[in-house]
Amino acid sequence: MSIWGNHKIDSKTAILIQARTTSQRLPRKVLLPLSLEEQTKTVIEWIYERLKKTLLSKIYFVIPEDDQDLIDFLKEKNFPFFCGPLEDVRKRYILAAEYLNVEIIVRATADNPFVEPLLVLPTIQELVEQGLDLFSFMGLPLGVSVEAFTLKALKKGEEKFNDDIYKEHVSLHIKKNPNLFRFNHKEYKPFIKYINKKNINILPRLTLDQQEDYEVFKNVYKKLKKDFSVFDVMGLFVREPEIFLGNMHVQQRKF
Repeated sequence: MSIWGNHKIDSKTAILIQARTTSQRLPRKVLLPLSLEEQTKTVIEWIYERLKKTLLSKIYFVIPEDDQDLIDFLKEKNFPFFCGPLEDVRKRYILAAEYLNVEIIVRATADNPFVEPLLVLPTIQELVEQGLDLFSFMGLPLGVSVEAFTLKALKKGEEKFNDDIYKEHVSLHIKKNPNLFRFNHKEYKPFIKYINKKNINILPRLTLDQQEDYEVFKNVYKKLKKDFSVFDVMGLFVREPEIFLGNMHVQQRKF
């Protein structure tokens, strides 16, 4: 019987949020403030709060062991975290998963304050029911989705693929080697149905990488309610597209 069928999904799964304060393009971006319904919190706090809505019990930040600013901040907020190598993010994930004794990892990143908690359990379910090494939903705005993969697949990648790019981009070795790993991406049907109904042909950029992103996010957050979903964001995009325009030209790096 599957992990899902045995109701062991919680004990065998962790959401691991990679974070650091040393981003070159926008330093300390995870500690920038965003205001939502007269509450001002840092990007990293909003992400943690949103992912807690999944009700999964293991939600940890995985951070570089020498990032003292972030260590101090997470301690102050009493947020769970695990420290590992700065340059080898994949190893950081492996060590954290082993420490937490989990088999399935949901990967989130601390530069996505619009991460959608509604996607987390369906992502895990697809991974388990299809017997995959990795699964994620596609066709969503950049910065909304998560991906789930197995610890076993990460360890196999560490054995076979040790170029720096694979260490930095945690699951890239899975996606680049379909002959060795089973992975799948598919559209999230409720979202596709929504954008088709609204005749939306372009999606907003919702990941925080540069100053232009932050300027847009400050204005967008002010317009949303505390428990917003991706559908609320898209509704705002339809009503007031002008507030999303400031970062639409930013090119995301691809690997």
